[in-house]
Amino acid sequence: MPSSLNKVQKRISKKRSATKGKSRSLNALHEDSRDAQRIRRAAARDEKVVRGERERERRNDRFLKRLAHIHAAVNLADQLSNNATTAPPLPATTDDQMTDAPTQTGTHFTAEGLHTLIHSFLSSHDRALKEIESERRPGRPKSREHERLEAAKTADEQEYESGFWMVDLRTADKVKGFKRWNGLWEALGNHEFVRVRKRREGQGWEETVVGSRFPPTGRD
Repeated sequence: MPSSLNKVQKRISKKRSATKGKSRSLNALHEDSRDAQRIRRAAARDEKVVRGERERERRNDRFLKRLAHIHAAVNLADQLSNNATTAPPLPATTDDQMTDAPTQTGTHFTAEGLHTLIHSFLSSHDRALKEIESERRPGRPKSREHERLEAAKTADEQEYESGFWMVDLRTADKVKGFKRWNGLWEALGNHEFVRVRKRREGQGWEETVVGSRFPPTGRD
């Protein structure tokens, strides 16, 4: 929590109470006095900190939602694998033929499987938009939530073109660790992450995956 303003106010109040004839109340300060200026600067610093925290929370929430979706998909894939008598098949090798169903090889995901998880997440935007569009009456403008969903869909699709940030699930240990994730942002520091770029024609699946870091910076 921001504390700069509170500390400055206490120091000034203490100083004034120690000065004979001066009121301890900060309301008695002249607006152009040095102490009043110190209070305004401290308030501005606290406000800047609050704005920064809100912006970080907004950015973190975007990544938390995708990781929560992937976490659920990993658990679903594990259930499907346990219920099947044989390992589930890998997805088709072309992006257009990929489905929503998360797939894995044994106890971990291949690079191709990471793309399947991404497609599953991106398709969740389409489902949410379809639902909100069905509720919109003819002739009515788009709601703020509708516009927010469209912007989120566009941002995630653009990120996929350059490198979609997600948890690395290419080993059994990484999958096992991620399945224990409690859903909190601060609990992600022990996991490894990658950027997965949309596959180009003639490109191998492994070529689309590069190492990343936590928290994401947009430059890694």
